[in-house]
Parts: sequence; C-alpha cells; structure tokens
Amino acid sequence: MIYKKQKIDCKDISVVVQGAIDKVYTPLCLKGIRKYLPDSQIILSTWEGTNIKGLDYDKVVFNTDPKATVCSNDGTVNNVNREIISTKNGIKESNRKFVLKIRSDLILQSNNITKLNISQYKRNKKYSCFSERIIVCSIYSRYFAVNNKNRVTPILFHPSDWIYFGTKTDIGDLFNISLTNEPEFSTWFKDKKSERNGYVDSHPNRWWKFSPEAYILTQYLRERQNIYVADKLDITPELIKLSEHILVNNFYMADQIQIGLFMPKYKIKQSLMPKIDREGLYTNYHWQKEYKKHVDNNINVHLTYSEIMNKVVDVLNIKRRRR
Repeated sequence: MIYKKQKIDCKDISVVVQGAIDKVYTPLCLKGIRKYLPDSQIILSTWEGTNIKGLDYDKVVFNTDPKATVCSNDGTVNNVNREIISTKNGIKESNRKFVLKIRSDLILQSNNITKLNISQYKRNKKYSCFSERIIVCSIYSRYFAVNNKNRVTPILFHPSDWIYFGTKTDIGDLFNISLTNEPEFSTWFKDKKSERNGYVDSHPNRWWKFSPEAYILTQYLRERQNIYVADKLDITPELIKLSEHILVNNFYMADQIQIGLFMPKYKIKQSLMPKIDREGLYTNYHWQKEYKKHVDNNINVHLTYSEIMNKVVDVLNIKRRRR
C-alpha cells in the first residue's frame, strides 16, 4: 500500500541532528541513526560551548545561539531562530543527495522513512515549490485546531517541524530564510485582538505572529514564491485553498509508525492518542483524502494502521464513559 522496496540508500543521506544536546535523549538519537541508517553522514549542529564528549557523529557544527524570546505569559519561549540557524548551517556541511533533518531529542526506531514510495504520487506544477515532496511527520502537522470554547479555526501552512526528509536542495531552500525580528515577532499578538474574519485564535496564550512550523513555510513562500501571509489569523477562503494545495503538492505527511519515530520527551504514540489530542492533525489518511480531492481523483484512499487504531480507541473510550 504505502511501503515498497527500499528506494533510497542510506549512504546517500546526510542526517542533520539539530538543537541543544540532551544528556539522555541525544545519545539515543545518534545511536538510532547509526543503527537504522548505518552508512549515512551524521552532522551534529548545536551551540557554541556545548559538551559533545562521547557523542557519535561525523561532523559537528557549533553555532552562535541567537537566543529565544518569551512568547507567552507562562514563560514559554520561541525557538524558531535556533531551529533555522542550526538546520541551515548543518545542511551546509552535508555532502549527500538527501537530507534528513531531525530534532536532537527524537529517536529513530526503523529505516521506514527511506522506504516510503512517494514517487507514485502526481503533482500539480502550479503549486509545486520544490523538486520533490518533503516527508514530514503527521504529529504535529495541522489543518485545524479547536479552542477551549469548542470553536474550530483553520491552521494554514503548518507541516510538522520534528523531522524533514527530502533532497538537500529542497530542504536547504526551505531553511534558507530570514530570521524572525525579535521581540516584535514573538509578542505580535500580546496586545492585539485574538479574533479576525470570524475565526478565534486557537492558541491565544501564544503571542507569536506564527508558530515555528508555520513561520518556516510561510517565510519560504514569501521570499521564494512571492506569496504573502500576514500572520496566523490571516485566514481567508483563498488562503485556505492555497494552503491545501501547497501542503498536498509539496509535503507527504507520514504517520509516526510509517517513519519509525519516537519522542521520549513527550511519550506520544499517535495510534493511541485520545481524540481531543489528535483533532486537526494532518494524518496520512487525511493526506490521502486531500491528494484525491486536489490532485488525482482516481486513487483509492486506504485506511492506515493509526487511523484504524484511533477508531478502536474512540470506541473503547465511549464504552468506558457509558459505564
């Protein structure tokens, strides 16, 4: 259905492990890459002054930390500039055709991502920004969110930034963007209304102009494709449609189990997520439906393992509530 004989040899892959070093998770991250992508090039892109003794990598990049800006009353900080710098500079050191960008606290548990047969899917040239689709994780790719008053708000241009897999050229272009202007960007909605065009900000506690995931893509579209999106509440019928076309033609949302990815920090298992936590996720099943709708109406949409398990979880939860 979605798997095929391995098409990409790991010797053609540079893995950019970006971000701060976690004493527990980063060694596991590097170990997983060595195990499942043994001939890949591992580039560790972290911060100046970091202790990397005992870590397994091929190249290391020490970046000047741009620091983060507080973007919430609870003290949460916006790390998007850190992500852009560490990823961009890591890619510059790569010498393979493909790049796998991964957070330094994520763990690969298979080489499934190299087996995903996405070449079978057609693309609409009008909306194709990259030479090939980029594979991302469906956690936390989003197309809508529900706020605490149960109101639905579309989330535009929001592929997950946990992991990106594609050609070096495409991912290099995606991250070859300007940094955010701080502190203006991260406090954009601090003193602004959280409702526009009939839509309410689903995360009003986050003051940022865009989430990190959406900033990376919208800024790329602004600088490379001359497509302008004002901020996270710039939600119009035209932009909703454009976001749908851009996402389905330039990304492939793969479920956690399809990639073989684990995030021990949050211990998320997509197949067992309660409904409230997965509402609005751009799952692989949703991607198939969007592909059928926008690109090729002749394909058959297949239920995925995660979709089946989510239905089971919903039924079990209903039965528990009735008891």
